[in-house]
Amino acid sequence: MRALLAHLDTPEVSEKRQQLPCSHGGYGTTYVSSVLDIYSPDSLPPNEATRWCRVPALRPAAYSVLTEVVEDTLAGQYWNSAIFAMTTLSKYNAPGCSDLLKRFHAFSMQPAKSINGAQHPGRPTLAQEKQHAKELTARKHQTLNAVEQLLNERDAACKNATLEEDHQNWLKRFLVIARDYQ
Repeated sequence: MRALLAHLDTPEVSEKRQQLPCSHGGYGTTYVSSVLDIYSPDSLPPNEATRWCRVPALRPAAYSVLTEVVEDTLAGQYWNSAIFAMTTLSKYNAPGCSDLLKRFHAFSMQPAKSINGAQHPGRPTLAQEKQHAKELTARKHQTLNAVEQLLNERDAACKNATLEEDHQNWLKRFLVIARDYQ
């Protein structure tokens, strides 16, 4: 997450970011677009990084965020959206993805009661992780494109959504504070 936030401040990325279509129909920061259409705070980094993978210049930062989400999960800090992160890394054949997918598959085969020795409050069964890991390993087209399809559907649903200017300004200020928070 920090890698993506740090990457926001570079002049090259800032210029490219302003050219990206947002899910609310305008142009500008993709953070604003994803805040409008996320379902949980846990999904923000993987969804945003997936959007960034669409732009070749932004992929290295996106890969870093996605890898961090999966690595955190493998280390015992479970992210519900690790499946989405792993799917996007696999779709784009990110560097190191094959090894990470093997480790993610092994992780998904663990007993659900213990994720690296720790009980997760959400008590994940890892059934989805198992299924996704198998399908990603098989390079199943439908699975590889699942996250992109979901985001495309969200984008289409948000095309006509509007946000009043004062709310846009508040959200932009909030995101600057969140980015600069150490």
